[in-house]
Amino acid sequence: MFSDTLEKNTRSGDWAAANSRTESAARRGSWGAGMAFLLALWL
Repeated sequence: MFSDTLEKNTRSGDWAAANSRTESAARRGSWGAGMAFLLALWL
């Protein structure tokens, strides 16, 4: 299922857009985790 979606994205040329979306989501996630960690230390 995942490889099928991957193939479709690559074929349609949306791979770069999907990749950048994934990257920004990962950055947001790690930033949120870092903030939660600092908040836990502070409390």
